Amino acid sequence: MIAFKDLPIRRKLTRLSMVVSASVLLLSCAAFIGYELLTFKNTAAEHLSTNAEIVGINVTPALLFQDQRAAAETLAALRATPNIVSAAVYTPDGNPFAKYVRGYGSDAAALPDKLDVAPSAHRIESGYLIVLKQMLSDGKPVGMVYIQSDLREMESRLRVYAAIAFSVLTASFIVALLVSSILERKISGPILSLAETTKTIALKKDYSVRTAIESKDEIGILSGSFNEMLRQIEERNETLQESIDEQKRAEEKVRQLNAGLERRVAERTAELRESREQFRALAETANDAIVSADGSGRITYFNQAASKIFGHAADDAIGRPLTLLMPERFQDAHRGGMTRYLSTGETRVVGRTTELTGRRKDAAEFPMELSLASWRSGDGTFFTGIIRDITERKRIESTLQEKNVELANAMKAKDRFLASMSHELRTPLNAIIGFTGTLLLKLPGPLNADQEKQLRTVQTGAKHLLSLINDLLDVAKIEAEKVELNLAAVDCAKVIEEIAASLRPQAGAKGLEFTVTTPKQGLNARTDRRALSQIIINLVNNAIKFTERGSVRLRAERRGEGAGQALEISVDDTGTGIRTEDQSKLFAAFSRVNAPGKETSEGTGLGLHLSQKLAEALGGKIELKSEYGKGSTFTLVLPEK
Repeated sequence: MIAFKDLPIRRKLTRLSMVVSASVLLLSCAAFIGYELLTFKNTAAEHLSTNAEIVGINVTPALLFQDQRAAAETLAALRATPNIVSAAVYTPDGNPFAKYVRGYGSDAAALPDKLDVAPSAHRIESGYLIVLKQMLSDGKPVGMVYIQSDLREMESRLRVYAAIAFSVLTASFIVALLVSSILERKISGPILSLAETTKTIALKKDYSVRTAIESKDEIGILSGSFNEMLRQIEERNETLQESIDEQKRAEEKVRQLNAGLERRVAERTAELRESREQFRALAETANDAIVSADGSGRITYFNQAASKIFGHAADDAIGRPLTLLMPERFQDAHRGGMTRYLSTGETRVVGRTTELTGRRKDAAEFPMELSLASWRSGDGTFFTGIIRDITERKRIESTLQEKNVELANAMKAKDRFLASMSHELRTPLNAIIGFTGTLLLKLPGPLNADQEKQLRTVQTGAKHLLSLINDLLDVAKIEAEKVELNLAAVDCAKVIEEIAASLRPQAGAKGLEFTVTTPKQGLNARTDRRALSQIIINLVNNAIKFTERGSVRLRAERRGEGAGQALEISVDDTGTGIRTEDQSKLFAAFSRVNAPGKETSEGTGLGLHLSQKLAEALGGKIELKSEYGKGSTFTLVLPEK
């Protein structure tokens, strides 16, 4: 038997066409039959499920009323469907209630004696299609419908489909054989012609023979390529000569390109030389020293500023190691750092600006600032540093440090002065306040109205001056961070009541309503009692001072939970309010905001500044909310500790 590979191409094409056609037809028929059977099965299951649902609806009343005869008559109606061989209705406990069996003898499948109530389903079992349908009444299962159908219709269809498929395959095979016989001549004809031409050329050595090109397909391309090959063989001498001429022209072109390349190299060299001269001119006129070195640490460039700073001439420095410019105690570290950078790239100075110590030619050391960069060329790694002599800057920094010391001493002197003046000023002021109080009490004797008025003016002025001195001393202590706080458990509600009692007459004198609101459960906090009192007094005093009519309200409460809990003490007034542009400067020292209708404000401008500083010392702050023309609210916020 001849192997397939040895068969003539005509037979190969015929057999290949037959095999492909038969395979495609077989797969198509198989897919068609499979799809039809699957569709038939699903359709049969849907029809049977519909019958089961109808039976379930009709049998449900009979099942509920235990009427087996009515249920059996309902099942008997299934004989109108020839493919149903048996059916049964089961009670919720799984026992048969009514049955129907078509008279096919042994063809009927046995009905189960026991059936559990389960969701509806269908399956093929023992050559039968079985459908289970659950019966519901008021949403509760009352039984199951069980129907069996034979598959004779499906088997009949399968036999019909098989016969059709066999007929189609046979007819198709015959048609494919006829068509392939016709087509193979169209395909194999040009190939056989090409084979005959090849045989003629091999026998006669006649390269002028050409094969006929009958199509534009791959065979036509092959024939054309074969003819082209013959043409190239005929023209080989001419082509060879043309190649030689082309080579000569290419050599001439290469020579011209080399000449152009040499010219461009010369131009680039001139540009680099000019760029180098520009760099040299720039570097030589720079005020900072510029020093370059190669990877071995030897100096390759040394500008005039470097000569001026270090004292070495450029000719003397170039070629010598960089250690020439540094104290001996740093030279080992320099060598180790350069070795580490060249081997690992790790650096502490490259790409940064660092303060180091340099050494002049006379061995004198000086502080310098080094900005170091590295760069690579064909000759290896190079370093360039820009060095600035910062001796003068260090001298200025030293002078500034001395001035800071002098300033600190001046601050100490100021503190001593304030301490001394506080004693010298408080003593006579306390005496004046005490004596005027004694006179106003009329202990030495009676006073007329004018004398009493003058004494009260003296007493008020002395108290105001004493308050100003106390505020100045407190501000000085806070700014010097010498304020001493005595943190202890403080009943804030009690402090607020005491302050309210002392300031209520002042509010009453102006006709203002003064109210106090504190929690009933108490308000304890760990703080400094004196500082807390001073802050609240300042805030309430300001509210009374700048409120002409209406009310002043002092209230305290605890806000937040856990770590965010804070004590808030607020002072609300119905005064003139504060303009938005004035609110930012309100807490500055000696800052006073003019009240409407007044050219100057009362007070020294230290109260709110001192209160804010004391609040910050206690770990809190004072917040402001104000609307011009309606009033203000100052709130002391103290986080719980």
